[in-house]
Amino acid sequence: ASPASPASPASPALLAGQSRPLLIQQPTKLQALQATAAQVSPPSTVQEHPVAPATPPAQILRCAFLVQPRPSRELQSVSGTLVPTSLPAQLQPAVSSSQVVRVACVGDSITFGLAASSTDMSYPEQLQRILGAGYHVMNFGESGRTMTGGRQNSMSYWESINFKESLASVPDIVVIMLGTNDAARGIWCKRLRQFVPAYGNMIRTYLQLNSKPRVFVAEPPPIYDGSSYSAWFFPAVVNGVFPDLLPQIACGEVIRLHTVFASRCPLNRPLEAQACDLMTADGVHPTDLGYCEIAKAVGSSIVQQSAVQGPFSPPASRRQCQQRAMLITGTRGVQAAAGVCA
Repeated sequence: ASPASPASPASPALLAGQSRPLLIQQPTKLQALQATAAQVSPPSTVQEHPVAPATPPAQILRCAFLVQPRPSRELQSVSGTLVPTSLPAQLQPAVSSSQVVRVACVGDSITFGLAASSTDMSYPEQLQRILGAGYHVMNFGESGRTMTGGRQNSMSYWESINFKESLASVPDIVVIMLGTNDAARGIWCKRLRQFVPAYGNMIRTYLQLNSKPRVFVAEPPPIYDGSSYSAWFFPAVVNGVFPDLLPQIACGEVIRLHTVFASRCPLNRPLEAQACDLMTADGVHPTDLGYCEIAKAVGSSIVQQSAVQGPFSPPASRRQCQQRAMLITGTRGVQAAAGVCA
């Protein structure tokens, strides 16, 4: 997730509230907002859209570069249903009887696979090998892209060719992992109030496709403070705010990548002072093994929930999620950049 560069205006139809000024709340107002946020309970009804479950499945998926090469796409009939001959039994229910399940991976350089030893080691490529021939995984990641847009940022994913291609890819499943570049110091201060509506709009855009895909929201990996890239970002936003903010934007659970990395590479220790085999020296982009862990987490979520569109939550629940997300952004999102955003 290379730091995005400032540039030309974004499309005016992208986000609501784009012209709203960034205001640093006084302590008393912060406390009032936080108290209000605490009173807004998370929805107890069905989710607004399909997202990943909190608990990983019982089966263990192996790292893609440790398994055999991609299996043949030859299909055979099993009880009237076409399944790939080499597809593990636990994956068979997620395979359509009429077509291979199409998975669109949407994101920035972490989805693209920057710093991997080869393009075959990006997380979408490893996800393809993990899931097997019943799936067609497509990589729509693009380095430097953000969820938000504006005069100081022409790198919005909304304006990218990859976004347009992902919409035209007829996906059955969409995995969105964006936000790292939005936490860049030159972007978060100006665009933090756009982040929630922009993310919600993107989720709805994919859900409204004719293919009716199932949408998964994935946390970006944590940023390791003190590393070569960390000075470009607010690590506290990615590490401290996003784990609570993204479930509210999704109005449900998300794919928990933060804990996958933090449990193995503790955030309270400089990356250089520990043997961390999941993250490169820049502290932002994973190693081949780190990309493998992302692929395993995404694959586990896909295996648990087949690619069908679930029910929507009532409008009241969606409003509660939106309200809580905006409160988190306006309080903790501001505090995470305290002393920098003016």
